[in-house]
Amino acid sequence: MNRPLLSVVVPSYNSEKYLHECIYSLRRERHDEIEYIFVDGASTDQTMEIVRENEDLFSAVISEPDRGQSDALNKGFSHARGEYFTWLNSDDVFCAGAMAFCLRFIKEKKSEWYAANMVYVDSETRISKCCESGRFENEFLKFGVLNVFGPSTIFKREVYDKIGPIRTDFHYCMDTEYWWRMASSGYSYIRIPVYLWALRLHVDAKTSGSLNSAYGSVPDRMLRENELYKNMYYPSVSNLKRRVGLLLVKVFRILNFSYIRSLFMTVKYRGKRLGDLVQAKGKHGS
Repeated sequence: MNRPLLSVVVPSYNSEKYLHECIYSLRRERHDEIEYIFVDGASTDQTMEIVRENEDLFSAVISEPDRGQSDALNKGFSHARGEYFTWLNSDDVFCAGAMAFCLRFIKEKKSEWYAANMVYVDSETRISKCCESGRFENEFLKFGVLNVFGPSTIFKREVYDKIGPIRTDFHYCMDTEYWWRMASSGYSYIRIPVYLWALRLHVDAKTSGSLNSAYGSVPDRMLRENELYKNMYYPSVSNLKRRVGLLLVKVFRILNFSYIRSLFMTVKYRGKRLGDLVQAKGKHGS
């Protein structure tokens, strides 16, 4: 089998509730140049039964006890054959047509790091918010602001080999720490103008408390991890300076129309199912 261009790791633990929908999105986005690697933390529900029914979809399936999501990601990347890496959480989904667009974009515009746009959905896969942005904003790093939407990024294998694996001592903010590590190592992303990935906010989701107050308060561990990566990557940035930076970023995104596009798409699609989302032809990959 030829080496795939992109390896997608799917970390999982007791994911039966939303796994069918995740797998459906993987199958819909299936491509000869993409491989999927499923890494399960020894689930006790029906997760692995669902996976076995769809085993043809995956180049590797691992189910064993692990030390959490970061450990699962590193296991998956150790089995990956692709030139580029990304991941999809097992309760989330890829947006229709996004992966084919990303493959074309990567071939046309070579980079070591790409960042795409994303959508927030609820437990019924209804859209609550659309998030778009533009280029890598190097000028705002000094304000402690790095604009990456969750794990909706694609990065080269050589980057992972150079800067090291995902930190297993991070439970909530492992992705944010990794993006800061990449930026601090001199990497900058190219924006892929497509809604790649939909993050599902639901009561059982690990990070929902930080994204929707209806599900509770921000966990203490997340707050500690936020403070830890802040001290690692922008220790001299005061809270006031960061607030100023966030304000400047908002103004910048209004001027480059990404904020306005996000608002327009949010208003247009809020409350509708993710399958109703229409991405602009030729620009957003539908």
